[in-house]
Amino acid sequence: MELNRGDLSVLIHPLTRYEILDHTVRASWLGPSIALDPSELRQDIGQTPLQYPELKMGYSKNPPSFLNISSFV
Repeated sequence: MELNRGDLSVLIHPLTRYEILDHTVRASWLGPSIALDPSELRQDIGQTPLQYPELKMGYSKNPPSFLNISSFV
């Protein structure tokens, strides 16, 4: 990604229920960083957001039936 970003600055961040932390402390920049206005972000949204639900990828993908998620919590 670094090689193909050209003149763009790219924010890389995790997707958790903590939007402010994800976009500030836990984030990394490719290229020069840009000041963000976190006023529209929430401290804790209560649950991990779905990631690409329409594609059934990432966090939105259903786990295999043999994997019991509750055993990891």
